[in-house]
Amino acid sequence: MPINPASGPSLAGPALARGNTMSRTALRLPKHRDAWTFCVSPTKLQCIDGEILPELSKAWHTPGMNGNGAGRGQGQGFVSNLMGEGFVPVPHDIDCEAFGESRAGAPLSAYLDRHQGVSRGRSVVYHSDAWERPYQLGNATDWKRDHEGWKAFLRKCLAIVSPDGLVDLQVRIAVDPLVRRIRAAQDRDDARGRRMLVKMFSNLPAEHCPDDLLAAREAVMPKTKTQRKSAK
Repeated sequence: MPINPASGPSLAGPALARGNTMSRTALRLPKHRDAWTFCVSPTKLQCIDGEILPELSKAWHTPGMNGNGAGRGQGQGFVSNLMGEGFVPVPHDIDCEAFGESRAGAPLSAYLDRHQGVSRGRSVVYHSDAWERPYQLGNATDWKRDHEGWKAFLRKCLAIVSPDGLVDLQVRIAVDPLVRRIRAAQDRDDARGRRMLVKMFSNLPAEHCPDDLLAAREAVMPKTKTQRKSAK
């Protein structure tokens, strides 16, 4: 079930600012952002680092938004609308890890954190997923991303809607748009076009690369150390 964001403590508050002396300064945040419930669909898929993984949707808990009640709620209306489109809510107590640590027993949600700070001089609350954490030095805030932990979480979400693995239709849904973009980018003969191809080929699962693109993939993909040795 969705959580009640009002019940969760702030997981990031004032941070220590490093300078000539150690002092406390409020965490600088982008803006106010409400909590949400992740929802996963068996047909909303993407390719990331050679894997087919779900593209999650957010059912915001914002009052009055997309079917939510006017009072502070838990996103039930938004979740219900997404469920009508074939989505399944991801439980807030799902077993997962972030930054190498288990999220079991997290005070707010296994996959959400609540940060309190300031934005443009105003006090705000900002929710982020657990794989994004703020680090502050003075007035500057940097956000670190646990990319591998995020992908592991996406695999857990995919198992909710596809416990027995992907079927051919799901593979086509994820792969075909990327293949079309690769073919369109092949006409570009510049450094940016090459970088685009490298990125897209990196995301495309090798086993689903069409035969007519194998040579192009081989030409642009960086060689591993073993491959470079074999070529000598």
